[in-house]
Amino acid sequence: MSLRTPSHQAPAFRTRNRLGLTIIELVVFLLILSVVALIAVPSVDRTSADRLRGAIDMLVSDLEYARVASMSNTSDPCVVVFDTTDHEYHLALESDPLTPITNPIGNLPYLTSYGNGRASHLTEVRISEVSMGGDSRIGFGRFGELDQATAATITLASGSRSVVITLDPTTGEPSIGTMN
Repeated sequence: MSLRTPSHQAPAFRTRNRLGLTIIELVVFLLILSVVALIAVPSVDRTSADRLRGAIDMLVSDLEYARVASMSNTSDPCVVVFDTTDHEYHLALESDPLTPITNPIGNLPYLTSYGNGRASHLTEVRISEVSMGGDSRIGFGRFGELDQATAATITLASGSRSVVITLDPTTGEPSIGTMN
């Protein structure tokens, strides 16, 4: 006994003409479309919170680099110089604070300007305020401590959001406040 249909008869499900989609095909199509949208939309539209998180990560990494560089080169420690007008900062040697040092990654000046260069993806981020003991630069000592007795603060903003990064005067370590 054969389970195959005779060759002269087509199965019943193939005899009717299909003009539309079944509900299962429609659901599968919408599921695939929604997955593609979830992947594509965040990469196209970065929110101000995303940009601010990226700027925080970059600044904290640069502050840590300057701190470690200062501990390893105590004769001419590293300083971080902020420019709130142009919303940028650079790392320099204490002996020449106006000239950025060379970034070991890319061999370019260690200058971060939000919306340009290595921070080109961080458009609309700005350095809204710095408090560094009366000037716009912060340095680190041989043990990583700040070159001032009080905490230093840097306020970054993007859109209506802002966050304050505070540097502990004793350890030089940064702490990140809550995003407003």
